[in-house]
Amino acid sequence: MLKSKKGFTLSEVIISIALIGILAAGILPAFSAQLKMTINARKLTTESFEAQGAIEEDIQAKKVLLLPHGDYSGESDKKSLSIFGRTVSMHRVSKEYPMNDKKSFSLYLSEKLAEMEYRNPLVATLVRVDEERTDTSVINEDVEMVSVRAASKLKSVKGVYEIADYKSSQDLNIYRWYRSKEGISDPKYPDDFEFVDAWRYKKSINKDELKEYAVNRYIILALIPVDKSGLRGDEKTSKRIYVQGEEWRSGIFAWVDKNLDGEYKDLN
Repeated sequence: MLKSKKGFTLSEVIISIALIGILAAGILPAFSAQLKMTINARKLTTESFEAQGAIEEDIQAKKVLLLPHGDYSGESDKKSLSIFGRTVSMHRVSKEYPMNDKKSFSLYLSEKLAEMEYRNPLVATLVRVDEERTDTSVINEDVEMVSVRAASKLKSVKGVYEIADYKSSQDLNIYRWYRSKEGISDPKYPDDFEFVDAWRYKKSINKDELKEYAVNRYIILALIPVDKSGLRGDEKTSKRIYVQGEEWRSGIFAWVDKNLDGEYKDLN
């Protein structure tokens, strides 16, 4: 005698699908809202850093104009302020907030302080890029080429620098990595290079990051020294380093020097 097998009826299946749909309708908007908030937070953070950098660069330019050889007429109101019991002559400058013309702020600049800072800027005496490998504790210094091929033992590349009269206990320096633009076999800095936003403020770049953003291109590290008071020195760059990828025959990369004639071609 055959035994009957019990299963889900059509009504139960339809009710289950309906319940799943109701639950999904409540959960999916939450995921969407969370993703939107993450994207907006990233955008706000990036814009804030860019705005801060633009403000600092503008202030530094105005400090130079305050020097005896500068020309800073008609841009500010000169005022005398009492600071720690001393009367100090300051220039009041109003400025619109970068990327948002509905906001503005005022700042005070001192001719004397500007002169002192201008006389003692931080200077980077050395900027280079070293290669770290997974198969040895020895670091290859001041490299001109690194390989990100599958057989490569590369671990990462690391920026190394020396700054004259640098006594800050904190690392406030600004690190900017640039990669050569696509299709240029002999790029010249800065015209033929572009800023790598994913490497912002990083001192070390690992193999996977190099493979993702700079394969078959040149990279350059630019250092801007910053002292503990926030004063920036002049930018100094490393020499360019070539990031060697797989051969063009693998068909992975869009831009390659297929004929070894010094010109990169688009294979797409």
